[in-house]
Amino acid sequence: MELCGGYNSDTFYFFKMQLLKGLIELRKHVDSIVYLLNIMKTDTHLPCFDYFDEKAFRDRFMETSTDHEVRRLVCWICD
Repeated sequence: MELCGGYNSDTFYFFKMQLLKGLIELRKHVDSIVYLLNIMKTDTHLPCFDYFDEKAFRDRFMETSTDHEVRRLVCWICD
């Protein structure tokens, strides 16, 4: 928060808007991302895939929420 100049700064507002835009854009591609992750975890010994939970991963993108609900949640969390 110090780097952004506090909760009410223009820099933090810009950060929130970029975060929101990125999340909304990523939500459009969750199926492709999950597909790639499933390919990557096949026959791998990478520990990051040991406990990969597809449902929990998808939940992070709030797939069942509308863009409006996501905007409201992200802005509420950041305010």
